[in-house]
Amino acid sequence: MKNLKNFLNNLSLSTKFTLYLLCVISLFCFLFSTLLYYFLKNKMLEEARRESEILITQIDALGDYVKEELRPSLFKFFKEVNLKEDFILEAMSTTHIRTKVMQRFKAKFNDYEYKRVSLKPINPNHLPNELERKLLAIFNQDKNLKRWENIIEINKEKYLVVVKPIITEKECLICHGRVKDAPKNLLKIYPRKEDFNWKPGDLMGLEAVYIPLKTWLWEIKHIALTTFISGMLTIILLLVTIEGVFWAIVGKPIKRLTIHFRDIISGKAPLNQKIEVERKDEIGELLQSFNQLANHLFEAQEAIKTYAQTLQTIFNHITDPLALVNLNCTIEVSNKAYQEWINQKKGPVFNMECNPLQSDEIRPCLVALLKKVMETKQPVSEHLSSPEGGYYYTHLYPVFDEKGKVVKVVHYVEDVTEKKKIEEQMAITEKLAAIGQLAAGIAHEINNPLGGIILCVNNLFKTSMDEQTRNQHIELINQGLSRIQNILKVLLDFSKKTELELKACEVKNLIENVLKLISYYLKEKSIKLILELEENLKPVYLDANKIEQVLLNLLLNAIDAMEHSGTKILTIRAYMKENKMIFEVSDTGTGIPDHIAKKIFEPFFTTKPLGKGTGLGLFISKSIVEQHGGKIWFYTSEKGTTFVVELPLEKEKVYEG
Repeated sequence: MKNLKNFLNNLSLSTKFTLYLLCVISLFCFLFSTLLYYFLKNKMLEEARRESEILITQIDALGDYVKEELRPSLFKFFKEVNLKEDFILEAMSTTHIRTKVMQRFKAKFNDYEYKRVSLKPINPNHLPNELERKLLAIFNQDKNLKRWENIIEINKEKYLVVVKPIITEKECLICHGRVKDAPKNLLKIYPRKEDFNWKPGDLMGLEAVYIPLKTWLWEIKHIALTTFISGMLTIILLLVTIEGVFWAIVGKPIKRLTIHFRDIISGKAPLNQKIEVERKDEIGELLQSFNQLANHLFEAQEAIKTYAQTLQTIFNHITDPLALVNLNCTIEVSNKAYQEWINQKKGPVFNMECNPLQSDEIRPCLVALLKKVMETKQPVSEHLSSPEGGYYYTHLYPVFDEKGKVVKVVHYVEDVTEKKKIEEQMAITEKLAAIGQLAAGIAHEINNPLGGIILCVNNLFKTSMDEQTRNQHIELINQGLSRIQNILKVLLDFSKKTELELKACEVKNLIENVLKLISYYLKEKSIKLILELEENLKPVYLDANKIEQVLLNLLLNAIDAMEHSGTKILTIRAYMKENKMIFEVSDTGTGIPDHIAKKIFEPFFTTKPLGKGTGLGLFISKSIVEQHGGKIWFYTSEKGTTFVVELPLEKEKVYEG
């Protein structure tokens, strides 16, 4: 089947047209000849039936004449002349007369056959054959059956067989009844000793006509075959003529067009070279349309060249590195910035050595990111850092083929080192602002134990006391100094500049450290603290110092929001949900208006008076949360505001920012 398809594909258009037309018309001729054959066959059968009907009717008429006129007249004549003869076979037996007449008929039409048979014939030659016995059984079963006909093959030749039953009548019992009633001359010719025991209405035998169909069938086949062959010869002659006409009108100009196409493809002819058009018919319109198309393609080709040059210029002047990378990590196209980074061995580009098996989960290499794009079929963006202290935001976008398979990736890199430094500086500034806001509370926390220390020292120097009292004063001094030391340690840890340092942290400890910094603030402003921590919280991989900064910013904002509220309740919740760690900070303030809510995470946006806020708190908090691969949002109403921080529990979901 495949070879036939390839063969047909290699043929010319005119040959295909001729072959297809030949197949269609040949099929039509075959169907027409077949229908003609069956039509003539049906006509032949109708004619054969008509002839058989005429023959049987003629024989029946002859039998009726003998039975109704000739035989009664002879019986009467025998009585009148008192002849000793009581039966003349040749003149009075309907079966004998019919048989002899059909023998003379067969002398001219020797293929026709007529038979009268019975299971109990007077003449033994009229016994039935196997077929006729079966037919007798059929007529015996169906008393109402008056005629049976069918086409039967006898000695490898087909015959139309028409059969009628012979029914016993009263006149028939003279010869076919009791022996004593039978004519003496008949018994001399066909002697018998037993009675037939037939009654009027019984099936006595069959009368059958065999009409040969051989000659008619041969003539019909000859007519059908002759019609088919004549039709095919006519069709072949017609198709040869059509082939020539089709080639002259259609094939030749299309061949000319094909040669012109090949010359354009091979470069022998320019795309805008026109074909001369001398005709105004459909082929001429096709050639004219081709000239227009070729000219349009030439103009489009020139425009594409111009656009390509423009795009290449734009591509090369993009300051950030940009490249199209194959799945084997080879660079297909890159701009000047990407090439410069390759030459300078700067930043994450695809010429750098990278082993995905040894890549860090937090700082994955480019090969690992490429494999991730291939597996997920989704864009991947990661913050990466270099040993030289640079920070980069790298993006890999998949390029798909028509089957939806990733075949290439677009690699784009942003150098965010300066942005990172600015963000770190802004974070430090915000920390210092928060420390300034907490200064009064921290001073109070230090002043209380310091006053106790001074009192104990004065007592030690100015008052005489026993050894036990002296030791108690020294213990109080040590406790006060330890408390001051712890407060200063928390303050220093919070204020110092740190890189993103991920490690497993207990959520309870993290919240307690933040509460140490605002405990005085809560007492001073009479704020009720509600702490709702889920039991058995898992450790979370995060940078404790930075998340403490986020929580501190949220808590300070919540405290400020309840400045003029009647009920002051600060609620801190921590729980796990769908493999995420959730922190919630809720206040009972007056809520955040819509016009402020839209800008709340923008840098330097604040509603606090001058000198009380930098406008960086929520901006820095959002940046820190996103560095951890998390999200921060809030919902607000007139009854208060809740800020929600969502962090992933898995270590691999967190990256450097």
